[in-house]
Amino acid sequence: KGTVVKFLNSDRVDHNVYLLFEKNGETLDLGTWGQGKTTQYQFNECGAAIVLCKLHLEMAAYIVTLDNPFFCLTAINEATQSAAFIIKDVPPGTYILKSWHKKLKMKGEQALITVEKDKITQIDILITKSKYD
Repeated sequence: KGTVVKFLNSDRVDHNVYLLFEKNGETLDLGTWGQGKTTQYQFNECGAAIVLCKLHLEMAAYIVTLDNPFFCLTAINEATQSAAFIIKDVPPGTYILKSWHKKLKMKGEQALITVEKDKITQIDILITKSKYD
């Protein structure tokens, strides 16, 4: 939260950046510009935003804005259909663990975890194509 993202056009053709915020469905057009030019946006609200280009409909990116620095990225192994993750330097306490994927959902939407000092906290979560309540 509060991070400024710079969008650089390094192509020879114009590009446009507009944001679609998943939380409320609102959009924000940051404009269109040519090669070598940048524009920027500061993400101050938590949630996911889809970054799109009105000129090139095949282009899309996702930005997830969080309230804290405790996150990680992981990739699903196609062969085993599993993934592993580590979130380092989390202080002791009780937390809500959530996951985000552009198409998949976490069963239960979140998990309550407790981190103890000098111990490894391990949790298995299920990610599925079906949406769970």
